[in-house]
Amino acid sequence: LQARGIDISLQLPSGTRSEALDEEALRALHAAHCLQMTYAPESGSEHTLEMIKKKVSLAAIEQSMEAAIRIGLNARMNIIIGFPHETRRDIYQSARFCLRFCELAAEKNWKVPTQYRDVLQKQLPPDFSMNTHGELRVRPRR
Repeated sequence: LQARGIDISLQLPSGTRSEALDEEALRALHAAHCLQMTYAPESGSEHTLEMIKKKVSLAAIEQSMEAAIRIGLNARMNIIIGFPHETRRDIYQSARFCLRFCELAAEKNWKVPTQYRDVLQKQLPPDFSMNTHGELRVRPRR
């Protein structure tokens, strides 16, 4: 795009294998006016990742997200809470994994199953919100 002089901005909302992007690739995307990068680990629990057969490296996601944020990309992370096999420990690990990025200014999205929405909505801290689709968001601290 740059070589051709095409002046557009990009967003990569899918999260597909974005953890494979290293700092060099992220810098090139940013230089080509990429504004947003989405990461989709689905869980911060190794146990859950194993159960859902999601072959991602949480360490690679952390490294890529840290680089994306440092470069100036708007980084988002998608997490699902409420898999049938999940224990409190799994949920805690997912929350802990996500909350680490609050300090890095990444926007997080959790998907909350229907049966838990009413209960959870009443217990949300002020920096959390949930839409009608059960998408739970935490606003980054700036």
